[in-house]
Amino acid sequence: MEDLGALTQVGAALFDHDIKTDMAEEFLKDPRHHLMLAFAEDNIIGMASGFHYVHPDKEAELFINEVGVLPSFQNMGIGRKILKALVDHSKTLGCKRGAWVLTDSGNSAAKKAYEAAGGRLDEGDILMYNFD
Repeated sequence: MEDLGALTQVGAALFDHDIKTDMAEEFLKDPRHHLMLAFAEDNIIGMASGFHYVHPDKEAELFINEVGVLPSFQNMGIGRKILKALVDHSKTLGCKRGAWVLTDSGNSAAKKAYEAAGGRLDEGDILMYNFD
Protein backbone atom coordinates (compact mmCIF):
# COMPACT_ATOMS: atom_id res chain seq x y z
CA MET A 1 0.00 0.00 0.00
CA GLU A 2 2.98 2.28 0.46
CA ASP A 3 3.36 2.57 -3.35
CA LEU A 4 -0.27 3.56 -3.98
CA GLY A 5 0.56 7.27 -4.26
CA ALA A 6 3.33 6.56 -6.75
CA LEU A 7 0.98 4.32 -8.75
CA THR A 8 -1.63 7.05 -8.87
CA GLN A 9 0.96 9.58 -10.02
CA VAL A 10 2.24 7.50 -12.93
CA GLY A 11 -1.25 6.26 -13.91
CA ALA A 12 -1.96 6.03 -17.62
CA ALA A 13 1.59 7.07 -18.52
CA LEU A 14 2.62 3.50 -17.63
CA PHE A 15 -0.60 1.54 -17.20
CA ASP A 16 -3.36 1.19 -19.80
CA HIS A 17 -5.61 3.62 -17.90
CA ASP A 18 -5.58 5.94 -14.91
CA ILE A 19 -5.27 4.11 -11.60
CA LYS A 20 -8.57 3.40 -9.84
CA THR A 21 -7.70 3.71 -6.16
CA ASP A 22 -10.24 1.13 -4.99
CA MET A 23 -9.05 -1.45 -7.56
CA ALA A 24 -5.40 -0.71 -6.78
CA GLU A 25 -6.05 -1.22 -3.06
CA GLU A 26 -7.83 -4.51 -3.72
CA PHE A 27 -4.98 -5.67 -5.98
CA LEU A 28 -2.31 -4.76 -3.43
CA LYS A 29 -4.16 -6.48 -0.56
CA ASP A 30 -4.64 -9.77 -2.45
CA PRO A 31 -1.74 -12.15 -1.68
CA ARG A 32 -2.11 -13.87 -5.06
CA HIS A 33 -1.53 -10.64 -7.00
CA HIS A 34 2.02 -9.47 -7.52
CA LEU A 35 3.46 -6.19 -8.77
CA MET A 36 7.16 -5.56 -9.37
CA LEU A 37 8.05 -1.91 -9.73
CA ALA A 38 11.12 -0.13 -11.08
CA PHE A 39 11.89 3.31 -9.71
CA ALA A 40 14.05 6.26 -10.71
CA GLU A 41 14.39 8.16 -7.46
CA ASP A 42 10.83 8.21 -6.06
CA ASN A 43 9.07 7.81 -9.42
CA ILE A 44 7.80 4.56 -10.89
CA ILE A 45 9.27 4.01 -14.35
CA GLY A 46 8.37 0.36 -14.96
CA MET A 47 6.15 -2.44 -13.76
CA ALA A 48 5.38 -6.11 -14.21
CA SER A 49 2.19 -7.59 -12.79
CA GLY A 50 0.81 -11.07 -12.47
CA PHE A 51 -1.03 -13.50 -10.27
CA HIS A 52 -0.32 -17.01 -9.14
CA TYR A 53 -3.00 -19.65 -9.13
CA VAL A 54 -3.60 -23.33 -8.59
CA HIS A 55 -5.81 -25.88 -10.27
CA PRO A 56 -7.00 -29.23 -8.89
CA ASP A 57 -4.79 -31.25 -11.23
CA LYS A 58 -1.76 -28.97 -11.66
CA GLU A 59 0.98 -27.33 -9.67
CA ALA A 60 0.83 -23.59 -9.03
CA GLU A 61 1.89 -21.26 -11.82
CA LEU A 62 2.17 -17.54 -12.46
CA PHE A 63 0.24 -15.71 -15.15
CA ILE A 64 2.10 -12.56 -16.15
CA ASN A 65 -0.57 -10.02 -16.90
CA GLU A 66 1.37 -7.00 -18.04
CA VAL A 67 4.85 -5.50 -18.36
CA GLY A 68 5.44 -1.84 -19.05
CA VAL A 69 8.21 0.75 -18.99
CA LEU A 70 7.82 4.49 -19.50
CA PRO A 71 8.90 5.42 -23.05
CA SER A 72 11.89 7.53 -21.93
CA PHE A 73 13.28 4.50 -20.04
CA GLN A 74 12.72 1.83 -22.70
CA ASN A 75 15.56 -0.17 -24.30
CA MET A 76 17.64 -0.04 -21.11
CA GLY A 77 16.87 -3.56 -19.89
CA ILE A 78 14.40 -2.38 -17.25
CA GLY A 79 11.48 -4.46 -18.58
CA ARG A 80 13.66 -7.55 -18.69
CA LYS A 81 14.91 -7.01 -15.14
CA ILE A 82 11.49 -6.48 -13.54
CA LEU A 83 10.03 -9.37 -15.53
CA LYS A 84 12.85 -11.64 -14.36
CA ALA A 85 12.32 -10.44 -10.77
CA LEU A 86 8.62 -11.33 -11.02
CA VAL A 87 9.40 -14.79 -12.42
CA ASP A 88 12.04 -15.36 -9.73
CA HIS A 89 9.51 -14.29 -7.10
CA SER A 90 7.03 -16.84 -8.44
CA LYS A 91 9.47 -19.61 -7.53
CA THR A 92 9.36 -18.50 -3.89
CA LEU A 93 5.57 -18.85 -4.10
CA GLY A 94 5.82 -22.50 -5.13
CA CYS A 95 4.98 -21.96 -8.81
CA LYS A 96 6.57 -25.23 -9.94
CA ARG A 97 4.98 -25.05 -13.40
CA GLY A 98 6.70 -21.72 -13.95
CA ALA A 99 5.19 -18.62 -15.48
CA TRP A 100 3.55 -17.69 -18.75
CA VAL A 101 2.47 -14.62 -20.69
CA LEU A 102 0.63 -13.86 -23.93
CA THR A 103 1.40 -11.12 -26.43
CA ASP A 104 0.52 -10.13 -29.96
CA SER A 105 2.70 -11.60 -32.69
CA GLY A 106 3.52 -8.08 -33.90
CA ASN A 107 4.66 -6.77 -30.50
CA SER A 108 8.39 -6.91 -31.14
CA ALA A 109 9.29 -4.97 -27.97
CA ALA A 110 7.44 -7.46 -25.76
CA LYS A 111 8.93 -10.47 -27.57
CA LYS A 112 12.42 -8.99 -27.19
CA ALA A 113 11.92 -8.39 -23.45
CA TYR A 114 10.42 -11.83 -22.83
CA GLU A 115 13.24 -13.61 -24.64
CA ALA A 116 15.90 -11.48 -22.91
CA ALA A 117 14.38 -12.43 -19.53
CA GLY A 118 14.73 -16.12 -20.35
CA GLY A 119 11.32 -16.82 -21.85
CA ARG A 120 11.01 -19.28 -24.69
CA LEU A 121 8.41 -19.10 -27.41
CA ASP A 122 5.82 -21.88 -27.40
CA GLU A 123 5.54 -22.79 -31.07
CA GLY A 124 2.00 -24.13 -30.67
CA ASP A 125 -1.03 -22.45 -32.20
CA ILE A 126 -2.59 -20.47 -29.37
CA LEU A 127 -6.01 -18.95 -29.87
CA MET A 128 -7.42 -16.40 -27.49
CA TYR A 129 -11.14 -15.86 -27.02
CA ASN A 130 -12.49 -12.83 -25.20
CA PHE A 131 -15.77 -12.82 -23.31
CA ASP A 132 -17.61 -9.58 -22.63
